[in-house]
Amino acid sequence: MPFEKGKKKSGGRKKGTPNHFTRFKDALFEAFNSEEINGVDGLIEWAKLPENRGAFYQLMARLLPREIEVKGGSNIGLAELLKEARERVKRAEHEPDRGNIESRT
Repeated sequence: MPFEKGKKKSGGRKKGTPNHFTRFKDALFEAFNSEEINGVDGLIEWAKLPENRGAFYQLMARLLPREIEVKGGSNIGLAELLKEARERVKRAEHEPDRGNIESRT
């Protein structure tokens, strides 16, 4: 049946109802920051265990973008990019509330 102008919406999700992904994302963040998992610190401790390294790398491979577009005339190499990323992580570790996932959402 085609849409008729002036007719009220019928069916579908009610306005303001979050979709499945939004509900999943919110539940994931809540679980991640729980006392049992302990956020980023808990993830790091879990990833350090030799039996979890494979699972950790698989998880990271799925979360990282497959392609990165670099704009500009810089000829910086991968090693330099990784070095800069490590330095930024170290700086962020020393700044209060920078590692809190809540502040990034």
